[in-house]
Amino acid sequence: MHFNPLALALALALPSLSTAINSHSSCDADTINTAFADAQLMLSLAQSKIVSTNPGAGLFNRGLSPAKVLLFESLWGSFRAKKFAVATVYGAIEAVDYSASTVFCGEAHLDVIDGAKAAEETGGLGKDGEAWFRDTALGVVFKDSGDYDGRTPCQRGSGNADAYSYGHGVNVDNPQAQTGVVMCKPLENYATTIAEEESGAVYAGDMGNVKSVSSILLHEMTHNLALGDARCTDHVVSGNRVAYNYGGCTRLLEEDEDAPMTNADTYRIFAQGEFPGGDEGRGRDEG
Repeated sequence: MHFNPLALALALALPSLSTAINSHSSCDADTINTAFADAQLMLSLAQSKIVSTNPGAGLFNRGLSPAKVLLFESLWGSFRAKKFAVATVYGAIEAVDYSASTVFCGEAHLDVIDGAKAAEETGGLGKDGEAWFRDTALGVVFKDSGDYDGRTPCQRGSGNADAYSYGHGVNVDNPQAQTGVVMCKPLENYATTIAEEESGAVYAGDMGNVKSVSSILLHEMTHNLALGDARCTDHVVSGNRVAYNYGGCTRLLEEDEDAPMTNADTYRIFAQGEFPGGDEGRGRDEG
């Protein structure tokens, strides 16, 4: 990923352009709206704290606490080398117009179809054996990764998937991408905001396993098609494991120092503020 100083200056100077995300009738709208606002707050705090941090300023440092700088370096590497690049991505995520995105709770709106059926509906785009979906809510047909097996992404996750995103491309007349975000499990399974999550969470083992609706949405926001070159993916580490949670994200840095710049959960973990080794590194705004 290439970062340009002018783009960074604009991202830091301009006010956020984002709007409220859409909540499908399958979800509780108040929960989604509250969680989305909390995710936006996490993004804003992460960006502003990173930019204002000067590790050499001692008591005059107005940014991240030393524990948060250590968290940053465990996820991305050198703070001095990566701070502006990471802040740029946080600013880009926050500035997306999410009015073109819809959150769904469950997959009742998706029909699984094979590529041959998709070809009939798309004028020949699908191929036999491919996995496609018909989105009955948004009125589109789109291709999934992998081969057709009759299962949806939530079903493929063996019950472990929290959520996933899918996109329908960018309209030439409207540069924002239409993106669907699917929550696989009931919203009641999670705290709504980070503050609620931390008040009742039992932190043990791999940090990042305990999530809120807002932190899950933040992860999915990094996948939005409107981000273009700043869009994040879910990288894979050794053992064919996806780089999720603190352990997976730090392993990713060990294996590929550049990959964390485009790893979705790396941005969630830092914004969420989870850091193993004590309460000092947790939360959104300790510094």
